[in-house]
Amino acid sequence: MPYKIRKTGPKDKPYCVFNTETGKRKGCSATKAMAKKFMAKLYLEEGKKGLEKTFVDFNDREKLAICYTLIEKGFIES
Repeated sequence: MPYKIRKTGPKDKPYCVFNTETGKRKGCSATKAMAKKFMAKLYLEEGKKGLEKTFVDFNDREKLAICYTLIEKGFIES
């Protein structure tokens, strides 16, 4: 499932990760970097199939950066 970070949370955790298909908020973090790590964890939990489906749009720099991080750490193969 695709996810998106939106700055809609409370002051102490403003960066929230949402499922873009359902609109459901999955969690919020204090920093955007922490939200990106949480989003990467969600993608990992869904498995490689979810990543292949999500990282088709290489114009989305945020998702592309997460994908490269996962490849570098050995979680997925390029």
